[in-house]
Amino acid sequence: MKELPISVIIPNFNSGNFLVQAVESIFKQEYIPKECIIVDDCSTDGSFDIATSISKTYRNITILKNDTNSGALLSRQRGIDFCSQDLVCLLDADDFLEDDAISNAYFLLTKENADISLFDLFRFESTEKYYPVFNKKYKVLSGQEACKLTLNGWKIHSFGVAKKELYVNAFSELKQDMQEVYNADELFDRVVLFNSLKVVQSDSPYYYRLNPSSTTQQKSPKHLKFLDSCKWILEFAQLNYKLDFKEHLALLNSYYKNFITIVKDYNYFLDFYGKRVLSDYLLKHLEELCSMRKQISIKNRKSLSLYLKILLLCIYRYKLK
Repeated sequence: MKELPISVIIPNFNSGNFLVQAVESIFKQEYIPKECIIVDDCSTDGSFDIATSISKTYRNITILKNDTNSGALLSRQRGIDFCSQDLVCLLDADDFLEDDAISNAYFLLTKENADISLFDLFRFESTEKYYPVFNKKYKVLSGQEACKLTLNGWKIHSFGVAKKELYVNAFSELKQDMQEVYNADELFDRVVLFNSLKVVQSDSPYYYRLNPSSTTQQKSPKHLKFLDSCKWILEFAQLNYKLDFKEHLALLNSYYKNFITIVKDYNYFLDFYGKRVLSDYLLKHLEELCSMRKQISIKNRKSLSLYLKILLLCIYRYKLK
């Protein structure tokens, strides 16, 4: 088999049932990656042993094991820091790729002189039915255009073959405290897209599993920090884009809705963080939302609705104190 100058990074936490399928999918190619790095994030389901067994079948697999459970993003970072190739493909351990997906993305990237060549994303729950995640496909975009499509709901994804330097730079740009929030990988992906000069999309499928046992589907105290992500996205968008009124309003509304969701689960978070820490954290974000009241024009009916909601939050803050 011919090799491509690509490192595939597979972060894994308790996805042992799917790991073989993920790994086999990258080697069922006419052109295989130069190396595959599996980063086990302290799995408790025997994943490490499964990965070790797989590595005996395919010679260019390296297995790394974290000392502590670090999350998907930091596991990816460890794999990227370790890898030897200038191009990287990130693959989640419970997903898999179509035959020749990597080579098709690679040759499109080199042909178009692009920074990222995206796969065509499909979701599935069983292996019988696959559904396209996005109806509209964007063949060629600038990085800033691609990133903007992620700000108010994901209209594009970031799975593909990309230049390693984009990931390395994104890790240095995303502050340490934001690398540790619940959905840090989504913030990271936005930085990667934004810093790309050219983004292209191939027709090769990436199959994204809707896995009810994955960490993103489980309720966790870490979800509290989702408010930090909402604030980061809003500030990132304001800094880098000239948002029109509707775009700005949509981001504010998303921030508001997530705040309300957290407040509804107040007692759940209270058991973990304690009243003092939880109240201080919510008050901090409440002050942010209340201050944004000044940014909203109340002439528009939709903005009036949000304006009134935030006024109610201004009253609510006294209940937290």
